[in-house]
Amino acid sequence: MITYVYDGSFEGYLTTVFEIYNRKKNPDGIFTTSTYMPFLMEEKYEVSTNIERAQRVLAGIESKGSKDIAAKIYNVYLSEHPAMEMLLFQYIKLILQKGSAIEHDYRQPEILKVKEINKQIHREVHRMHAFVRFQKTTDNLYYATVTPDFNVLPLIGEHFEKRYSDQHFMIYDSKRNYGLYYDQQQTMMVECGAEQLERQSEFVAEEKVYEALWKNYFQSVNIIERKNVKLHLRHMPKRYWKHLTEKK
Repeated sequence: MITYVYDGSFEGYLTTVFEIYNRKKNPDGIFTTSTYMPFLMEEKYEVSTNIERAQRVLAGIESKGSKDIAAKIYNVYLSEHPAMEMLLFQYIKLILQKGSAIEHDYRQPEILKVKEINKQIHREVHRMHAFVRFQKTTDNLYYATVTPDFNVLPLIGEHFEKRYSDQHFMIYDSKRNYGLYYDQQQTMMVECGAEQLERQSEFVAEEKVYEALWKNYFQSVNIIERKNVKLHLRHMPKRYWKHLTEKK
């Protein structure tokens, strides 16, 4: 059994793809350092992230496929799908062998699976755009907590930068324990300790007023006679409710 182990970063994964082609030894498994478990009779390769090699792989994907295909690969990487590494390797292999034309050949199970996961990622990004609720803290930071199904914070920063360019904000992923912080100049990925989160939870007094106004507005536009619970849940699944002001 041939296994490759990398650090869990996207650059590390692309470096792993480079190493597979360089060594000419196809993997039976690709794992991160946190998910790897030793196997009997295995041939293990530990991959050190190399930005130059990662960029060469990305350039090859864009050349043989397209930038859209490269973006799709990144999206699926963020999905955290349990078989993501091997799925993407097979997908990348097809793209490098047959070019972008293979992307619409849904007889290939890898092509179809990547399309399905990418669609789920786009849906989650859209929901984050709609369901993020900011509250102003005492240190003039607009703060929001989210628990997305997928690791989509890297995909939503540009949207919120454009929408709230005149504000300091932070969107914290409580499921993955890191946040997206914007300081009016740039967006950064930051790790947050319990002490910092406790400080950020000190909201200004006006937030209670805004919360009450928003709930009142939500109730006033709700037409009881046209209530459709099934449709409502389809557009606003219950798992998002705990972070929505109007649902608290």
